Amino acid sequence: MANQVTIGPASYQVLLVEDSPGDAALVRHSLEVLEDESPGSFNLIHVERLDDALAELLAPTFDLVVLDLSLPDSFGIESFARMSEAAKGVPVVVLTDVEDEELGSRLVQMGAQDHVVKWQIAGRVLVRCLRCAIDSRGIERELKRAREMALQAARSKIEFRTAMSHEIRTPLDSILGMADLLSETNLSAEQGRFVESFRVAGEALLDL
Repeated sequence: MANQVTIGPASYQVLLVEDSPGDAALVRHSLEVLEDESPGSFNLIHVERLDDALAELLAPTFDLVVLDLSLPDSFGIESFARMSEAAKGVPVVVLTDVEDEELGSRLVQMGAQDHVVKWQIAGRVLVRCLRCAIDSRGIERELKRAREMALQAARSKIEFRTAMSHEIRTPLDSILGMADLLSETNLSAEQGRFVESFRVAGEALLDL
């Protein structure tokens, strides 16, 4: 069962997967510190089991996952592997019980945003890791928004050109058709030149 705690107006969705109440409280405190120091706020969803976390990932869009590797239903690298598969594109900060450089290096190679040894949570280490993860997520958001705006502008331009082409072509087709009909009637030489002039002008507009 998920415990939802809103820290100020939500702007970032954070999923915490941690079965230790004490460590969960320290992570929550780190988010509060980060909120005090940086713009933005956090909506924290806390679960104690990996299966519950994977179920949470089916619905909301999360900006960050904080994952304990030692859970009642999963342990070690397997915990991260399963989380990484379910949370594609979402930064994952891993919490570990022991300081193991080889494990940390392997986790980063597998795609973890960072890893923090639990005895460091009470200090500034976790706050710095969370800030880095949130900043990278914010940049990703801005890039996505910019891409969407560029695509929308391109679509609007195409729609405008298509509409204008239709609005111009329809009356021009009528004008050119009437010019052809008129040229087949008995016209003076001067009238023939006039008809030819607006026929050429109309065809030039159609080419545009």
